[in-house]
Amino acid sequence: MNNTGKEGTPIVDTYVTPLVLSGIGVIAMVLIITTFFFIFWWQYLRLHRDQTINNTASGSPVKNNGVDEDILKRIPLITYNKRWQIEPECSICLGELKDGEVLRLFVYGK
Repeated sequence: MNNTGKEGTPIVDTYVTPLVLSGIGVIAMVLIITTFFFIFWWQYLRLHRDQTINNTASGSPVKNNGVDEDILKRIPLITYNKRWQIEPECSICLGELKDGEVLRLFVYGK
């Protein structure tokens, strides 16, 4: 039996066409990308959750990244007076200074 039709064109015995193959390829890529992002976010959230649980379950507070207490005690304290000829604003927190407020004096040095 000859598998050619009119004018010598081959007869396809299956129903798989390029359009069906393209559709299967697109669906496969969507599934692969979705799976990748699901696994990525699952791992990220699990790591974040584990860090939070470890910080709270150990009973120790979260590590303070501020200035050491001994160093903070060595910084001189002054009391603000509104008669001073300076801007009445804190350069760190940008809050307005009030008369009689206790401030820490940061000395500029090179």
